[in-house]
Amino acid sequence: MILTYRAMPSEVNIDLLPELPEKRFFYPVTHHHEHMEWHEVDSKSSWSRGVFGILEPDGSATWPAGRGITTLLCPLTAFDRQGNRLGMGKGCFDFWLASQKQHIYQVIGLAFSCQEVAQVPAEGHDMPMDYVITEEEIITCLKR
Repeated sequence: MILTYRAMPSEVNIDLLPELPEKRFFYPVTHHHEHMEWHEVDSKSSWSRGVFGILEPDGSATWPAGRGITTLLCPLTAFDRQGNRLGMGKGCFDFWLASQKQHIYQVIGLAFSCQEVAQVPAEGHDMPMDYVITEEEIITCLKR
């Protein structure tokens, strides 16, 4: 299972991923900055703008946490090689991931190489990524 996102204009666009066969894809529905749930998406899914103006799937099956291997693909604004990331400032992914990390096999950030910085300031609720994939390389992040 893959938890992923609908890209904003400044983020890596991965809209074609759900067309991969044999995978189940889930996208977030955000109710407020500390509460997200993930809904399954296929080619017939309908979308509407959510709380933060981002496209979210309408009424489909939710992600069954703890049932199967799950990879989280997450957007970011900046990253470092220790796995720290800056998002859009709401903390949605980090708050959610802090409570669900035990159900996630790996966290992969998708970025452009120009978004790499020497060090991202990390707070206690921030959850590090395992990998970052850019157009130039796959980075195995150093654990803090």
